[in-house]
Amino acid sequence: MILTTVEIEKIKDFDEQGFFSSTYLAMDTRLEREVAVKDINVNGKVKDEEIEQFFHEALKLSRSEHPRILPIYFVGFCDTEDNENVIPRVVTKYMKNGTLSSVLKSHYNTGYTFPLDTIIRYAHDIIQSLIHLHSLDILHLDLKASNIFIGNDGKLVVGDFGQSRFLVDGLTVDAENLYPALIPDEFTKKGVVDKTADIYQFGILFYSMCCYDYYRNFLEDDYEIDVEVLKGLFGNPEEKDKDAIKKFGANLKRYKQDVKEGLYADGSNYYNYIPGKIIAIIERCVAHKVENRYNNFYEVQSDLNELVFPSGVSSYSEEIGQNSIVFKKDDVDCIINYEKNEDSKKYRLVPRKNIQEVTRKIKEKVTDRTLRKEILKLADSL
Repeated sequence: MILTTVEIEKIKDFDEQGFFSSTYLAMDTRLEREVAVKDINVNGKVKDEEIEQFFHEALKLSRSEHPRILPIYFVGFCDTEDNENVIPRVVTKYMKNGTLSSVLKSHYNTGYTFPLDTIIRYAHDIIQSLIHLHSLDILHLDLKASNIFIGNDGKLVVGDFGQSRFLVDGLTVDAENLYPALIPDEFTKKGVVDKTADIYQFGILFYSMCCYDYYRNFLEDDYEIDVEVLKGLFGNPEEKDKDAIKKFGANLKRYKQDVKEGLYADGSNYYNYIPGKIIAIIERCVAHKVENRYNNFYEVQSDLNELVFPSGVSSYSEEIGQNSIVFKKDDVDCIINYEKNEDSKKYRLVPRKNIQEVTRKIKEKVTDRTLRKEILKLADSL
């Protein structure tokens, strides 16, 4: 067997790192172009059968070419100081616009949620990539914002296929090292997953686009199961804190139980600019029982298409902590304040267009159940 290498010069590490890999920007010195490099973390010597499996999966992934899937330039091994150990390496196109995770984080730092119209457009991009992958019987199995890239055309490109697997008779049994927050319950119990595992992960990814700060708070503070915690607990196999690992296990169990009981279906865990239709889609995607989820991404797409976004409305988002929805209607700045009357427990919607209050459009006595729908209808009518 010939272990192929590629001549690259490392430029810098990327800000976002996976637990099972190291990623960085590099220069391909032969072709004189910048590339993204991912070195897979392995412990000890890689067996010949593992090498064959690595190339076998890479071959199939190379055949998954699609505008919404990150192009793979090279798959091989990087040089090590001894000849006994080899490190699998994947070289891909460098996406200079960064990841969806970095864009979401940057946007929420402005004090506003991510625009709903952009969320819907991005969701369709991801769905298109997954429809294509599933047509080739490929599962992605690592759908999170840090693995989604912003293309030069402004559309999303799905990358990082380190956890991808290929279906045999509709199932895969060799999925392992999955990101804990994305593991569906059926894999924990039965050790197998099918295409609905990607649908489950898409639901959580969809939620993270709608409520990124809530989602990060869940993983980083409430349940403490994010990548940085994983690295601290399992990054050095020679130094293991058994008490910390036990606590992590308890947190993960609590998280999974809360997801099962409706963590991502509870309307109180969403901003009010998110329509009930999207909440219902996410709820079905992350359903605990496989039979209660969507069967395929065509069904997800069909339900998402039923959400009619108001004509002429753009940049539709919520000002965090201010009970106000901001957007543009035909390029005019608009805002809708929603105020709750504590006595009646109903809302009063006060719209403004170009700073001026639109008195004739004020809505009174809006209930919790209809608030999201009434806000969107009012935006459409301005």
